[in-house]
Amino acid sequence: IALYVWVYLSRFISIALCYPVLCFVSNKKGRDLLVDFQYFLAFWWCGVRGIVALSLAVIVQQRLEVEEGDIYKKGNAIFTLVCGLVLLSLLINGTTSSFVMKK
Repeated sequence: IALYVWVYLSRFISIALCYPVLCFVSNKKGRDLLVDFQYFLAFWWCGVRGIVALSLAVIVQQRLEVEEGDIYKKGNAIFTLVCGLVLLSLLINGTTSSFVMKK
């Protein structure tokens, strides 16, 4: 759970840092797209659900399968942590996305 909170806190901070730039770019002359706070919440809460992280975890696990001992266990630990994080993300964020989008 701590990893899940850390990931979403870091995602919030990174999107908050980019939000002024997104607002500036979207409000340029000739554009009718407005990035409001609703979009900010959608970027933060409803973002991509970890396909890149899962892919990288599988690659790390396969690369470390060749090795023996502690490195092999670390590859499995990374894969397990990533899978757990993606599962929590799907369960928590996936079920509450409609509530967040209505606000």
